[in-house]
Amino acid sequence: MRLKKFHQFLYGTILLLCIIIFILFLLPKSSFTLSKKEKAYLAKVDKIKVGVDYAFAPYEFVDQDGKVVGFTIDLLQKISEYFGIRFQFIPGTWKDCLQRFRDGELDMLNNVTPTASREKYMKFSETTNIHTSSIYVPNFVQSVKGLDDLRQHKIGMKRGTSLLEQLKNRSDLDLQIISFQDPKEMVKALQNNEIIAVIDYDFPFQYVLFNLNIQNIKQVGSHISFEIGTFAVHKDDHQLLQILNKGITSISSEEKELLEEKWLGMKHHIVFLQVIKKYITYLIIAILIFIIILFWNQYLQWKLKQKNQRIIENEKKYRTLFNSNNDLIFLINDEKIIECNKVVFDKLKWKEAELIGENFDKIFCSSEKELIKLQINLQKVNEYNSAEFKSVICTNEGDSLFVHIDLEQLKLAGKDCIFVVMRDISNYKRLIEELRVKQEQFSAFMEHFPGGIFIKDKELHFLYLNPYMKKIVSDKNWFGKKPDQLFSPEAAMKQIETDKLALKQGFIKREEEIQDQEGNIGFYTTYKFRTNLPLGDILLGGIALDITKMKKIENKLKNSKLQLSSIFAAMEDFVCEVDFEGRYLFIAPTNDELMFGEKSDLVGHTLREVFPKDLAEKFLQFVRKTIQTKKVQSIEYPLKIENKTIWFEGRAHPKTENSIIYIARDITERKNNEKKLQDYREHLEMQVEARTKELKRSQFALQNLMEDTIGYQKKVVSINELLKESNQELEAFAYSVSHDLRAPLRHIDGFSKLLENRIIADLDEKSQNYLNNIHESIIYMSKLIDALLTYSRTTRKTIRKEKINMGKIVERALNLYEEQIKEYHFEVKKEKFPEVFVDATLMTQVWTNFISNAIKFTKEKEKPKIVLGSKIEKDETVFYIKDNGIGFQSEYKDKIFGVFQRLHSEKNYTGTGIGLANVKKIIEKHSGEIWTESAINQGTAFYFTISNL
Repeated sequence: MRLKKFHQFLYGTILLLCIIIFILFLLPKSSFTLSKKEKAYLAKVDKIKVGVDYAFAPYEFVDQDGKVVGFTIDLLQKISEYFGIRFQFIPGTWKDCLQRFRDGELDMLNNVTPTASREKYMKFSETTNIHTSSIYVPNFVQSVKGLDDLRQHKIGMKRGTSLLEQLKNRSDLDLQIISFQDPKEMVKALQNNEIIAVIDYDFPFQYVLFNLNIQNIKQVGSHISFEIGTFAVHKDDHQLLQILNKGITSISSEEKELLEEKWLGMKHHIVFLQVIKKYITYLIIAILIFIIILFWNQYLQWKLKQKNQRIIENEKKYRTLFNSNNDLIFLINDEKIIECNKVVFDKLKWKEAELIGENFDKIFCSSEKELIKLQINLQKVNEYNSAEFKSVICTNEGDSLFVHIDLEQLKLAGKDCIFVVMRDISNYKRLIEELRVKQEQFSAFMEHFPGGIFIKDKELHFLYLNPYMKKIVSDKNWFGKKPDQLFSPEAAMKQIETDKLALKQGFIKREEEIQDQEGNIGFYTTYKFRTNLPLGDILLGGIALDITKMKKIENKLKNSKLQLSSIFAAMEDFVCEVDFEGRYLFIAPTNDELMFGEKSDLVGHTLREVFPKDLAEKFLQFVRKTIQTKKVQSIEYPLKIENKTIWFEGRAHPKTENSIIYIARDITERKNNEKKLQDYREHLEMQVEARTKELKRSQFALQNLMEDTIGYQKKVVSINELLKESNQELEAFAYSVSHDLRAPLRHIDGFSKLLENRIIADLDEKSQNYLNNIHESIIYMSKLIDALLTYSRTTRKTIRKEKINMGKIVERALNLYEEQIKEYHFEVKKEKFPEVFVDATLMTQVWTNFISNAIKFTKEKEKPKIVLGSKIEKDETVFYIKDNGIGFQSEYKDKIFGVFQRLHSEKNYTGTGIGLANVKKIIEKHSGEIWTESAINQGTAFYFTISNL
């Protein structure tokens, strides 16, 4: 009975709703209402200033009476009637309206087409109208059918419109667009053949043609553009935009159709039959809805029966799940237990009668803290319908369980109940504690590990860095980045290469050079390995141990070994280390010829095992004395090596408390010389004795010879006086040459320049060439005079020797040609030079001449090279300079040191031919020799000697 009444009530309600819907369809559409914020906005604003295009009829324009009228103006008047908005229409050109809007002088604009450029400072309302655009041409034009026919033709368009912007951006059309302020101007230009066509919005342009009664202009082709018209407001003026959108929506379709018929000529026949048809349609829809609802109600009843059946079945399943669930489940009401599953009794050892109807806090331990936590969460359930927390409960036997508790509020039979699920997490808590301890141990290990540890995914993004590795990376935002985002390009490329290899092979060990973002370079030994996670993910782990200091030590050690090897290679002595027992600990790679046997037969063996007994004992005492006294000891002894007796001078230096460094030098030659000297002394004594007797016999003859010598000395003095006078005359001659030859040269040079200045305009090319040859000959003659004077002075100059390092003189001479060396990219190799007794000024002149010649004859080579050096040979030192220049034939090597001797023309290589003659004279003054070696295109080498005595 109760269900039947419910159905009657439902049917009545549905019928009433259908009647209400039908009446609503019959009533005219009601307008929207404004919100409080929108009303407050309008209350603050005196008038909404609207920019109006004065020549965009019939949408908006200024009529003959100066009044702003048009289709969109009437739309705004309708909105004004609905909401009481006060609009102030400000006419102008479209370009002026846009500019004034940007300057903030206007609040809104009419008939705006949304574009990307305008969206930067405008917001647009709902659509107010649709603009179509077409091409207009004079009637006689037959060739224009569409846009493609207007290529490279002059066409007219209204200035500032979106249509103009759209066509200007189409580079494929290549239109010659002329913009006009007023459509009337476009019509005039079209009639005067200034343009071939006009592209404009259809209604505005047709309105102008109609008002001007223009018959000779036609529309061609289909519409080329469809654009929507909207109201536009400033981008931040949200309230005004909402008001306009509500106003546009409030205008009924009948009102809008009447405005379209008034301004756009669109006729809409609104007749009674159409209205009746519309209302009958609404009624049929309502009846169909009513029938559908009836059938839907029957369907719901059938579904309800099925649902009740499923509820009974689900109740059975719920009971089964409720009791078979491993979690402890309670249902409580007013904090009392009204139901619980079987697991509660099994785990907590309570009987059903001992729990059902009891307070829920009975199973909680008597801890005040836990009871307070329970009350707080029960209160939270009442407020938020759910809660969760962790707590400790007790069994009937006094044991404790750590549980996670979920509370959920639900309604059962109209009662507010709480569904409680408890999950035993005692083991979980223990595992969490163990995990926390291991995590702390892991963090401590990672923090104090003396190297970098990192983890990356298979795409090489960084996922983990220990503190040491973070110092290497230095970028705080390292997580998720790849090596090429953290390191230099070269270092990142190498690192990515080894990462990929480790992912492929599973494990690699490498030494890598890593440069961080600050440019610091470090060397690391990296161990990289692939890790396959249980769920299929792949990670790349790695350890980076800093070996930068070790690398530096290795490099220093390597350099030290190289230096030591070089020293050992240069030594002619025998060097070894011997301990207190006379055992060979180490033999340096110096002179193998002085070794008493093979190296393998000596190292590790004692002196007694190598030498004869007497000599071994002598050596052993010598070694022990050095260790005990801690002083350097010396010894001389002969040894027979490969049937050859060699005398040695040995020196022992204490090294450790139990060993010495022993250095043995071959002094056989010195011993032989000492023996020869002793034999020579004995022979000399015999000679002196014989000579003494002869001397007495020759004493008388010597007295006579001395008298003759005195006479010769007087003649030598006379000759020296004559030589002195000759040198003075030579100096006078040199001065005369310098002065008397230079004066005529200056006169020739001066008068030739005067002659050239006077007749330069009348000279032909050949005569000009003659004068240039005269000038060049004068310059060359002047150089020859200077060279002769230098040669003369060098010949006469007395040398002043001093001990000086020849390397400093060479360096001084090279500095004079530093610019040319850099200009021609010379490779200059300068070896070490010894100290010698020379005249520094003259020797500088020697090296300057040599370096100048080397640059002159080598600079044209692709890789010019100069080598300067020396080598000591007995009582003299040989100095040399070598180049890889053009060279010369070896048969001219003696001729090259002569005065005025040249092997190349002045045109190709400048010079006087005196420089090397001067050098030879200087070397001879130092009692040395000079020579050269050369071959065509194989370079030239000059050698000279200086005595070491």
